[in-house]
Amino acid sequence: MGFPPLALVPSSSDSAPHTPYQPDRSSLQAGWAIALLTVVFGLNQLDRGIVAILLESIKAEMHLSDTALGLMTGLGFSLVYSIMAFPLGRLADRADRIKIISIGVMFYSVMAGLMGFAQNVYHLIALRSMVAVGEASGNAPSSAVIADLVPHEKRARATSIWAGGSYLGLFVGLSAGGWIHEHYGWRAALWSCALPGIVIGLLMLLTVKDPPRGAFDPATARGREQGSLKETMRFLLSQRTYVLLVISIMMATFTAYSLQTWTPSYLERVHHLQKTEIGFYTGLFKGLMGLLGVLAGGFVTHQIMKKHPGAVGLLPVISSILTPVAIGTFLITDNATISLVCLAAAGFLIPSYQGPAVTMLHSVAPAGMRAFAMTMMFAAASLVGLGLGPLVVGALSDLFASKGEDSLRYALIFPAVLPFGTAIVFYLAWRNAGADQARILQAGG
Repeated sequence: MGFPPLALVPSSSDSAPHTPYQPDRSSLQAGWAIALLTVVFGLNQLDRGIVAILLESIKAEMHLSDTALGLMTGLGFSLVYSIMAFPLGRLADRADRIKIISIGVMFYSVMAGLMGFAQNVYHLIALRSMVAVGEASGNAPSSAVIADLVPHEKRARATSIWAGGSYLGLFVGLSAGGWIHEHYGWRAALWSCALPGIVIGLLMLLTVKDPPRGAFDPATARGREQGSLKETMRFLLSQRTYVLLVISIMMATFTAYSLQTWTPSYLERVHHLQKTEIGFYTGLFKGLMGLLGVLAGGFVTHQIMKKHPGAVGLLPVISSILTPVAIGTFLITDNATISLVCLAAAGFLIPSYQGPAVTMLHSVAPAGMRAFAMTMMFAAASLVGLGLGPLVVGALSDLFASKGEDSLRYALIFPAVLPFGTAIVFYLAWRNAGADQARILQAGG
């Protein structure tokens, strides 16, 4: 079976109009910008990791059900994120993306810190909603900026480095959050979220400039500017690859956020680990292994694409097929050591799709529409993955309450087997990529 062609990958036979423009921007400047964007993505996940490690203590103090915890960590957050992502993504295709990202990271860091003063679940939900407003300004514009900092053939690697920041932040949030909670309480753990975001936001405002849009794209693809909202959505939804990628990423994030949110509680209830142990092990096996997984996904895809440009979608399919094996064993075994090893394997496999998938998405969205295209993807992934994942698992756990401490074991079965379906949708997206990329070149200018 041959690999589908990639129409936006320049070759020696390309005509002059297809030659990508090389911007006047040093690799050092681009590297610094990507590094700061990576830290911002890490801060995005840091507060989520901290909240996950604190759930059992918040539940005990405020007398909450698992469904209420799922609402606070999932749907209550993702609804606001999804609503705010659209106007902010639209703005990011027209205004200075670096300013939008910088202000956003400072805002949500302060809101995350204020959660430490919450007196009831309504305060927590309200403040998490404000965190969502800030986070909605970051991911899609950051991804669009990276696409304008590096050429197409290097985007999988650069995107994977950026996405790896989220797992580094998750590692810090889980491990540091567990330690701070053990010594100073859950409120202090939340207070620690505020200062890093303020510092990074100011540093980005002072040292990074927004690069030209479409700087590395072929001239024909670069020529298609963003039209009206209706025209933009019509074009993106007509790209079959884009629609299939959004669906597959929604499914992948459902599994990822279900596991991320409920693993600390699962380890405490089923394997009876202490908070510090849970923070260390989940941070190491979910955070750092996730970092390795997303980096490996990008670097392996980068190497494969040197010889087979059309193979960009291969790794997401393979990793999605292997993921249920790792999660299933994590849930089945009663041996804590085996369970943690399988958690590490799942932590490696789940995020490895990100670099290749985002590279495919960039290739089927014109430069003037990329921030909005990423916004739609992140909003959908947030609403389904983050919004419904933790909530559905929490509701299932309450439904299986008669199983006692094993209720979460049964509740996590659904997100464990879902990646088999995710692999099928990734494959369909991959097979349609070449034709959709060609449409951009034909419609450009």
